[in-house]
Amino acid sequence: ETLKEPRLVILDEFGASRKIPSEGFLDFLCMIIDFRWRNREEKGTLITTNLSGKETSDWYGPAFLSRITSGIVKRWDHPDRRLVKFQIETGIE
Repeated sequence: ETLKEPRLVILDEFGASRKIPSEGFLDFLCMIIDFRWRNREEKGTLITTNLSGKETSDWYGPAFLSRITSGIVKRWDHPDRRLVKFQIETGIE
């Protein structure tokens, strides 16, 4: 219920652990995403991830990918700014 109430939910670095989700977590996540998608006029969801569309579909299913890509999708393909800053500050690549 906690993730159904806010007008905006942010899932930052979604899939960063690079572990395939358990069935229980996947059921929970799909329930939340489906609820928020059906109520998208009032409930926004922002997801940041380094997963590709294929990885997302393989791990979470094509229905999940369809839901999260049905809105506005922005893609940035650039070097990790934290890593670039570290390289500049230390000289280590």
